[in-house]
Amino acid sequence: MACQDGGGDASCVASSGTVRTELDAAEVAGPQFSADGGHLLAEQDGKLVVIDAATGKVAGRISGTGRRDFEALSDGGTSVAAYGLDGGSALHRTGVWETASGKEAQTLVEQGGTEVAGLAVSPDGKQVATATGTGVHLWDVRTGRLTGDLKVDGGSGTVAFAPDGKLLAATGSGGKLLLWDTATGKAQGEVDSGRDSVTSIAVSPDGKYVAALEESGPVTAVEVATGRQVAVVPASGFVAGMAFGSDSSTIVTTSSDAKASRTGLADGKAVRTFEVCAPYRTSDLMVVPGGAALVGLEKTADGSGYELVTFAVP
Repeated sequence: MACQDGGGDASCVASSGTVRTELDAAEVAGPQFSADGGHLLAEQDGKLVVIDAATGKVAGRISGTGRRDFEALSDGGTSVAAYGLDGGSALHRTGVWETASGKEAQTLVEQGGTEVAGLAVSPDGKQVATATGTGVHLWDVRTGRLTGDLKVDGGSGTVAFAPDGKLLAATGSGGKLLLWDTATGKAQGEVDSGRDSVTSIAVSPDGKYVAALEESGPVTAVEVATGRQVAVVPASGFVAGMAFGSDSSTIVTTSSDAKASRTGLADGKAVRTFEVCAPYRTSDLMVVPGGAALVGLEKTADGSGYELVTFAVP
């Protein structure tokens, strides 16, 4: 089917459904999915808002977090971790908030005022990983204790848990990607992403692959056991999102020009390239974890709020 605006060689995918959210018309920034795809985290009016992706209902609003640099959401949308400047003390800190109550459940304090470059929440919400200038710190949310100090030469800038929470991946210097067992802290591998500057990473559901995103360049998928690059996915614009398929055989990526592709990891070839049909031309399409759909957070036609617009991945 040709795109209604006649653009590009890729096939056009029409919306498969919309869900009106409880968000008002104020500007929304930085939407991101929980690892299970069930909830979204976004910022509106200086608050962090957790949204049920199926119903559009607001599950919680969190305020008093100070100036935030990074945020992450647990599975089920039950807790939010955020790192930034605490306005009350003028110190940087990582906090963990309960979504339902909006109360801060834990404050994680880096020794010596170490600054954090990235963070992730484990799918079950029990652990938080922070990327620092010395490596990766693993925290127990219930106790607030540091349970893992994983050294990385040159420090780390980005961290990500595997969908089952058993593996933790992080970036190192020179495009290196490192993995650890979250239960034991033992190293599980180190591979080269082939990218100079990695801004985001993801681990496949089976733990066999890790993907690295360079914002202005391609996405690279690497096999952990061999270090072999199994796929290099070019982007026609800035990369907006990526996710492995639920069976770990493909990776889905989106770019800022509303184009997307599904690439096989067995041969590194694109299974399908496509773009979003008019009138939706969103530049920040998110890939739902599992790779079955794309979602855009769009202003409603009357401008009074927002809706989640879904596109099934062909």
